[in-house]
Amino acid sequence: MGTDDGTFHRLERMLHSASWIGQVPWVFWLNDYLTPWIGNRVQANNRHGSIRDMALKEVESRKDRGSDRKDLLSKLLSVHIEKPDQFDYAALVSMATSNIGAGSE
Repeated sequence: MGTDDGTFHRLERMLHSASWIGQVPWVFWLNDYLTPWIGNRVQANNRHGSIRDMALKEVESRKDRGSDRKDLLSKLLSVHIEKPDQFDYAALVSMATSNIGAGSE
């Protein structure tokens, strides 16, 4: 049986925050601006920390080893390769990160 390093808790907090921040989006931007001084109070920007690191690791791993799988990540990688000026590497990692959150819901 696997273990959880706290990722599920961070995902839960991120999704909970995103549900109400969608109604009051200025709170996200205010928190994002103030995070260096007050910390990550609303947890919505967890997607920029360990969850993003997890997505980046998976994207890098798939990019390095390749795969015959026809899943969302292979489609994202394909678009990035075909149109790097329209879908750059940062956008690829961001989309992969978003899908971790969406898939956990």
